[in-house]
Amino acid sequence: MFLSKLTSLTKKPFVRNVGVIATGTAAAQLIAIGFSPMITRLYGPEAFGVLGTFTTLVSNLSSLSALTYPIAIVLASDNNEARQLFRLSLITSLLISAAFFLPVFYAKAEISSYFNINEIADFLILLPVTIFFSGWLQASTQYSIRSKTFKLNAHVAVASSLIINITRAGVGLIFPRASALIVIASFGIAFQAALLTIGHKAGRRTNAFDSSPTSLKELAIKFRDFPLFRAPQEFINSVSRNLPILVLAASFGTAAAGFYTLCRTVLDGPTQLITKSVSDAFYPRFHQGMQRGEDGFRLVALATLALAVIGLAPFGLVALFGPTLFSLVFGGEWAEAGEYARWMAIMAFFSFVNGPAVKAMPVLGLQRFLLLYEIGIVAGRLFSLALGVFALGSDVYTVAVFSIVSALGNCVLISSVLIKARRSRPIRHT
Repeated sequence: MFLSKLTSLTKKPFVRNVGVIATGTAAAQLIAIGFSPMITRLYGPEAFGVLGTFTTLVSNLSSLSALTYPIAIVLASDNNEARQLFRLSLITSLLISAAFFLPVFYAKAEISSYFNINEIADFLILLPVTIFFSGWLQASTQYSIRSKTFKLNAHVAVASSLIINITRAGVGLIFPRASALIVIASFGIAFQAALLTIGHKAGRRTNAFDSSPTSLKELAIKFRDFPLFRAPQEFINSVSRNLPILVLAASFGTAAAGFYTLCRTVLDGPTQLITKSVSDAFYPRFHQGMQRGEDGFRLVALATLALAVIGLAPFGLVALFGPTLFSLVFGGEWAEAGEYARWMAIMAFFSFVNGPAVKAMPVLGLQRFLLLYEIGIVAGRLFSLALGVFALGSDVYTVAVFSIVSALGNCVLISSVLIKARRSRPIRHT
């Protein structure tokens, strides 16, 4: 009977979609993990710290790159509208990246000096370029989710991970500098976006940019809650999550930022492997389920509980044996990163389980609430960092307090979504 139920479960579209995404993401993560011991020994904590600072700046600005219009692609009423939203996302991203070009060009010396990354001052010009690539990747990813081309996503994830990590290792043998990591990271995003776009065009019988009766202006107005509420929320969330790297780099040096960067990369592995897979499949499933009048509370609660059960063992293992594991896998100079990882595992666990709740928020009309929540959590995170730097004076304690505050914030977010899902009907865009 158990095998029969298991076989029946695996035949459900949602479970199959999760399986396809998870398989591709798992392969990509295994490739990255396999190369990590070599790459960490080639480049060292300082180079990783510089890379982490650069990617943090990119992440913060990329949250505004397309004003989160890509997220609306899944909610489009038809395929033509989805294609127009794709176009709107690209145009918006191009305009915003262009707006950042001159400020970054003239302030690159000040930016690099403040964050102790003077060696890559000339490479900061890649910031606006990478912002556009990021917006392009966001739009391509959301279009894949809408069209349910999950196999394409999986293949692209594997190919990108393999090529990027081979390039990092190969270049590291000849030129193990932070600037090399930055160039590879920037064009890695472009490569992934290009592969997804090519895959979309190859899989369609019609052009991706067929004319639509809905103009770009009309779409911008129709989905205005995304730039008005979701884009500021994404920016605040990105800044608050990435603050430790910037604070550690400015206060304790690039090596501390490198420790944090490696910890986050390792701990984000399960999130990319499982949470992203579940969330990407859950988003359209939840939208369709709410339209059919299904119990939204049950959908979110079951997905969240399943992730909690899955995540308990790996994150608990890191919390208990972090220093030993990091020293063994990445080399003795990374042992201190394991001390960071012990505390970050608590934060990572709750980030691991919050995926379904976050994905449900646009469908439940919680964009405004999410913005207010982010304002509150960023205030808490800022306080935690100030406490760690100025009162406790320790990089490890700074990471510990930040992690605890972040974990509590995710508990509040998940609880709020579950309450709203129990009480509400979906919000339809008109």
